[in-house]
Amino acid sequence: MSASRFVVGLSLGQLTAGTDVDIAALLDVARTAESSGIGFLLVEDSYGDETSQTTLDPIAVTSFLGASTTSIGVVATVQPLYLEPFDIGEALATSDFDTLGRTGWLPVRPSAAAHANLFDRPVTEDPDEIDAEIDEFIGVTQRLFDGWEDGAVIRDIESGRYLDVAKLHRIDHHGRSIRVRGPLVTPRSPQGRVPTFLRTSSQRAGTDADSAEVLIAPLGDSTEIAAAVGATPVLAQLDSEEIHATIDTVASLRRQGYVSGVLIRPMSGAALRGLLAHTWGDVGAAGTLREMFGLSRPDSIYAVGTFTEVMS
Repeated sequence: MSASRFVVGLSLGQLTAGTDVDIAALLDVARTAESSGIGFLLVEDSYGDETSQTTLDPIAVTSFLGASTTSIGVVATVQPLYLEPFDIGEALATSDFDTLGRTGWLPVRPSAAAHANLFDRPVTEDPDEIDAEIDEFIGVTQRLFDGWEDGAVIRDIESGRYLDVAKLHRIDHHGRSIRVRGPLVTPRSPQGRVPTFLRTSSQRAGTDADSAEVLIAPLGDSTEIAAAVGATPVLAQLDSEEIHATIDTVASLRRQGYVSGVLIRPMSGAALRGLLAHTWGDVGAAGTLREMFGLSRPDSIYAVGTFTEVMS
């Protein structure tokens, strides 16, 4: 495991929503954030809620921004209740290749019943059912990332073998709400397993720490949660309205050393401009998002033990 730094993340908020998205301005924000020492960007999806009826796809934006920058991480929100793990796994693994290992994903809870109507799905309101489905989605997607072991692509011209099929594995998942055979079509990506971020609470922190590599906690609970989950990096979420107060809060959290960083959500255009004008730290050397948080690159879970192979 590599040494981590105090990571400052920036939510792009509504910059990818609306009918008049300015791609050039979005890219300028990403590059300016990178040069100011911000560690990663969070690309969020409104899913046609009351604030915006249109939005760009977060994973596609993540691929674009990551391929157009050199060191900043890019994290996409995903709606697990309405999408398929196989499709999401494919898109995230592809994005991880596009960004040279700087992609992450944040599964989120639905924020409005209208989201279900977009997919013609029953509205699920029981929080326990929602949590169970999200947990299952995360576990299945992470296993799909592991369906390709390192070294599965051999490209042996002399023998005519492109793949070592013994290093490809079906996951054959038949769960409560998801059925997936696998493996992904996309080979194992630069990070091996694209890191999972989760927004958590004091009640869910222990369970979420078992599912995710990085947790995002409310500012007031972040220190307590960080102490409870041990080695799992915890980010304090901070709404930014006044830049000087934001700078002071981040500096205080950095000095205390309890959390691994912050996720800042600018509440206005002026707040965003102030955040981009400030220097938050050294620009990170080109590396993976996992390395930024001091996380090792995991081996495939199928690299040991006996599992069903794609071919005999």
